[in-house]
Amino acid sequence: MFIVGDVKLKLKKTQIVRNILIFVLIISIFVPLIAKPTNANENLNSEPRKLDFAILFHANQANVPYSVFANEVNYAPVLETLLNHPNLPFPLHFSGTLLTDLAFYVPETLDLLQTGIDRGQFEMVGSTYAQNIVYSLEYEYDQNNQLEKHLETLNQTLNVRPTGFWNPERCWRHSQYIPLLANHGYKYTFLEDQIIANATNFMGYEEYRIRKAISNESSVLIVDDDKTIISLMDNVAFSNGLPTDLSVVHAVDELINYLHDVYENDTNDDYLVFYGQDMEAWGLWQEEGNFGLDDDYQNVILRLDYLLDRLEAESDWLQLVTPTQFIDNLPNDYSFENLYYIPDGQADWMQIPCQNQGYNDWFDFNANNTDLQEFRNEFSKVRNRLLEITSNIAAKQNENRRHAAEELMNYAEYVYAANQYEFGCIGVEFDWFYRAKNALLSAEAANYALNPSSNLVIEINDLDLDGRDEYIMKDAMNYVVFSPNGARLLNWYNISNGDIYMANDIPNTYVNKMGTNYRAFDGLSAPVAIIEPGDQWGRNDQAFRIRPNSLYDSFSGEDSEYLWQNIFYTADIFEDSLVFNVEYSDRVISKVFSIDQQSNAVKVKYIYQNQDSQSISPRIGFSFSPSNKQMLFDGIQNIQYNSTHGNSKQIHSIFNQKTNVGVSVIFSEDSNVNFCLDTLNPMFAVGAHANLPEIMQDDSFQLEFVLKGVNSIPANGSNTDDDSDTNGRLTNRISGYSQFILLSLGLIATITLFVKQKSRK
Repeated sequence: MFIVGDVKLKLKKTQIVRNILIFVLIISIFVPLIAKPTNANENLNSEPRKLDFAILFHANQANVPYSVFANEVNYAPVLETLLNHPNLPFPLHFSGTLLTDLAFYVPETLDLLQTGIDRGQFEMVGSTYAQNIVYSLEYEYDQNNQLEKHLETLNQTLNVRPTGFWNPERCWRHSQYIPLLANHGYKYTFLEDQIIANATNFMGYEEYRIRKAISNESSVLIVDDDKTIISLMDNVAFSNGLPTDLSVVHAVDELINYLHDVYENDTNDDYLVFYGQDMEAWGLWQEEGNFGLDDDYQNVILRLDYLLDRLEAESDWLQLVTPTQFIDNLPNDYSFENLYYIPDGQADWMQIPCQNQGYNDWFDFNANNTDLQEFRNEFSKVRNRLLEITSNIAAKQNENRRHAAEELMNYAEYVYAANQYEFGCIGVEFDWFYRAKNALLSAEAANYALNPSSNLVIEINDLDLDGRDEYIMKDAMNYVVFSPNGARLLNWYNISNGDIYMANDIPNTYVNKMGTNYRAFDGLSAPVAIIEPGDQWGRNDQAFRIRPNSLYDSFSGEDSEYLWQNIFYTADIFEDSLVFNVEYSDRVISKVFSIDQQSNAVKVKYIYQNQDSQSISPRIGFSFSPSNKQMLFDGIQNIQYNSTHGNSKQIHSIFNQKTNVGVSVIFSEDSNVNFCLDTLNPMFAVGAHANLPEIMQDDSFQLEFVLKGVNSIPANGSNTDDDSDTNGRLTNRISGYSQFILLSLGLIATITLFVKQKSRK
């Protein structure tokens, strides 16, 4: 009996062990299916005390082509390096103007951002759209517009809604900033340490604690923007050399030692050490030679990678976080130090540049710089008209009319915001601020959309208040704006629904690194294409195309493209047409415009007379921007080109597949015109040109064609599929299949164990 009992006991123990194994296996299969997934943004409260460190990179460029170069040496390699450390979270700020540039020129970089966002590694931070200083924009309309446009851009390009606010140039006005940020959904912002220390009820200096700034009923949390950390991190970025060099190792050691000293003092585990610096400090500045730096960007990226490796190695006491993660993990009963008044503050770095220009400080510069005052006066002219039209739109009862006007007005607000780029910054008193007036072209179209005429109206008006009259043709469906300079078509809107066919008012005046100022639309010296010299960086020259508008003229074999697009035409208005004429350099050109009121089309007639001693070969240039506001978010990835021939016509269409809005150029088949896309697009548009037949001496030539707004293209048109979406779906399918296979294997193993157990009983 003893032996039998012993065997039974052993069998019972074996069955218990098997049951435990089965239970563990089941748990290992099903718990991952119901548990919350972990990512780089999670901070488990059960972990030992660690010092929290947030590293924020701030990236910014104006609406100029320079972002292509900046992306090559800076934005893309930095983001790739961060993604190679998937367990480290990072807050990032990309200005609205830069996001727009990237969408047009290098959307692959937006894909890098999206990858980090989707995996929970990147927290996007909001700001003003064009990185102007909020303090310098005195009117609430401008402030709200800047914040709203950046929020919309982040939502459209990356599908995020930020809660942190990057404070451009770190200025502060208590009564202005707090309600502005709170009203737009922001929970925290960053403020330099010396500004925080000036708060009237500052309780004592535990620098790295988060505080709450309060103004009436509004509040935002204040993250300490520490200049010591910036200096230590910059020492790594600027140290020159490879990670194996002693200077680099020493710079990283110095940073880590400082962080450990802070950790020793963080006994309550409520410090957030914050580094916020221009991303350009990690590659672009070195390539440009700014601040006396001289290094290859690849070395800088290697140093960044080495730094992140070293920080990861200190994970027993140090962890990287985003501010939102840190704030969300504070205890519910955490007691913030309340700051009821922080005096006006200015960024520490701006003092010396302002003093070098003869000002006491930035406040003195902001208040007394005559250029800023002049630009503010120009902004006021635009703002007053925008507010007036906004009021007209709000009062309109007809919903369709109001919707069309709102669409056009929203685009006008983007133009206004983009041309306030870095307003208020020392050293940025640029002429492009005058271009904020371009917003009035779309705004006036919006105003007309509220009460359009059923008949054709042709009028002269200085729409953008620049001292130069525009010519407008408008009816129940169209609002078309022409300039007598080059007799160009500037903007074309469908005022019945708010569609944009041709309008490209956002690109700033482009200033290249050699200091030559290229204006985008005025003056006889404005070229259509410019060259960014690359020799100073050891690179090939890079050609960029600026904003030429449509129906600008040139002649092959001559350096004349920029001349003819700006030369002044006289204009004659007739009952049903607008005629421009010019006689120059033994050539006479007439352009006749009319509107087909039965369809959404502009009819164009060119008449050339060659009185030159040699033959000429004309070329007509086009700039298409169907749904231009959407192109600010998508670039040209949704633009499709289609060309068809038949029925005695050749039709060339530029079509936005996302919005179903496009423009067709229709020639007769026998017109002997060669139409083709440009190899170099202007910013935020698709360029094309039509090469005309050679015109002999003392001969003439006429060409008629139609510009037609369309909502579809011929079915046999070519398609441009976005492979990234397909690849994304394929990756998701593979991931799903893998999970299914693993789950199936787990279930099979479970069933097998049950069967074996049953057979042994």
